[in-house]
Amino acid sequence: MDSTLRNYADYYVRISPWRDLMIRSTVKRPVWSDHLLPPEEFRKTEFYHDLARPEGQMDSATGISLIKEGSRAAVLAAHYDGRFGQEMHSFVGSILQGIGGRMRQSLDINRVLAQATPRFRGDVSLLHALETPALIVTASGKVIASNQALADILGRNDAVAIGSGDLLRFGLPEVQALFLERLRHRGDGLRYQPPPDDLVLNHPETPMTISILPIAGPLPDTTGVGVLFPSAASFLVVLRPYGKADSVDQARRRLVSDFRLTQAEIRLVLALERGDSLSAFAEANGLSLHTVRTHLKSIFSKTNTHRQHELVALTGRLRR
Repeated sequence: MDSTLRNYADYYVRISPWRDLMIRSTVKRPVWSDHLLPPEEFRKTEFYHDLARPEGQMDSATGISLIKEGSRAAVLAAHYDGRFGQEMHSFVGSILQGIGGRMRQSLDINRVLAQATPRFRGDVSLLHALETPALIVTASGKVIASNQALADILGRNDAVAIGSGDLLRFGLPEVQALFLERLRHRGDGLRYQPPPDDLVLNHPETPMTISILPIAGPLPDTTGVGVLFPSAASFLVVLRPYGKADSVDQARRRLVSDFRLTQAEIRLVLALERGDSLSAFAEANGLSLHTVRTHLKSIFSKTNTHRQHELVALTGRLRR
């Protein structure tokens, strides 16, 4: 039923005990769920009790991995009554192999066609009329339109960039994480959410505020296989650079010239000045706490300081 498909896509696929097991299987080779997870264990899950059993005692499945490309993966699966599992697996497996090959062909053809397709077909006259840098992005941060004001600041430094996969990137990992979290939160299907405060990017070269504004209704994403998996939410992102870079830049230059700090060490110093903890900095930058503490020890040695508050005070003096 359509309602079952919607419920599956909206919720149950995320808690399917089979999904990740099938994704990890060999591409194009059908796998039987009974070989991945004992049926008695599967019957204990919410997925079985609330979805599979009411639909017809579906406690077995055959699936085939279609795609494994970077962070993208896709599995095609058929669910059925486990009492006929052995026969069904053999029968369904051959069908899935045939369908799977054709689906991959469709994806490849779509990718070639998308290269010659405009990235955004909607009316973006207002976007281009803005004097401040602005973009339209999907809920995953993928850029589908941008204006000339943004193009003017791209490439100056690493404050903001459009990276691989057309994803919007900010130069500070902690801000990047908050940005993606805001997109997920604001695109979770709620009808109304009060606008949160703007994000602040205290980048040494180009500090800016980041406004995230939901757009009513889906916008077309015509890049790559995104045509087949359209985003349900789109956002207008407005960047407002502000003129506080001089003092930050001066402190950064002095930390290099006077104390020979590395760029990684400078990033840690500036994070501590903003009030970030060592653990938060480690998590935001994908480092271990041990590595961050090693950086801090090196900074103390180079700057002849012994406590974090002494280091922050030193940085403040370097700004003057």
